[in-house]
Amino acid sequence: MLQCRDWVAWYDSMPPRRDRLHVQGRCRTNGEPMAVELRRSGNPRRGAPSVSGPPVAVRDGPPPVFAVDPGHGRFYALEVAAIPPLFNDAAGRKPDTFYATWQDHATLLSAPEVQLPAAAWQRLGQRDLLFYRILTSVSAGQWRDARDSVRTTDIWSAPVLVVAPEALQLDDPPTLLLARVGRPAGASGPGGGTDVQVRFVTVDSQRYRTVTIMPGRVVVEVEDVP
Repeated sequence: MLQCRDWVAWYDSMPPRRDRLHVQGRCRTNGEPMAVELRRSGNPRRGAPSVSGPPVAVRDGPPPVFAVDPGHGRFYALEVAAIPPLFNDAAGRKPDTFYATWQDHATLLSAPEVQLPAAAWQRLGQRDLLFYRILTSVSAGQWRDARDSVRTTDIWSAPVLVVAPEALQLDDPPTLLLARVGRPAGASGPGGGTDVQVRFVTVDSQRYRTVTIMPGRVVVEVEDVP
């Protein structure tokens, strides 16, 4: 379990560089060493195959809708997991930790959007964070020339969806939503420890006044540092 504190956020406006937003804090684990990072939720589409979900979904709201680009002439299946290792661990999957469209459909999908079924959302929506990917094929009925949107050797890079207990106000004031992701140290990323400093830096055309970190809905005011 992660316990995080001392969150601060500030803009570095030192010319000639563009303004950079820094977010920093510390997280402590009660057990095994972990690596912790802050990530934007959702996923900007970058070529094919790719899948993009909303940055946040309300737990008691409608199931999230994902925009999909499997590539020309290809079909796909969507997979959603409570933790990325379940993408590679069939034996560890449970109904409340994993869902795939191939569980409900005899053939792969081709529509540009797919909505998580209500029954699956009712189970998975109890989680704070969900990770997702697509698997693609040139055949709707079998896996041929299979490709996926997340490399199996880098599953922790899968895009993340924040699940919130209620709607988040992100427009007034302008707010950057970040997901706090913890993983076992050394799991497809840099090592960590039991007391980890967490840093996030971005350059964005949008200027934010606050940062909201989920889970836990920690709101951090953004300061200006000349």
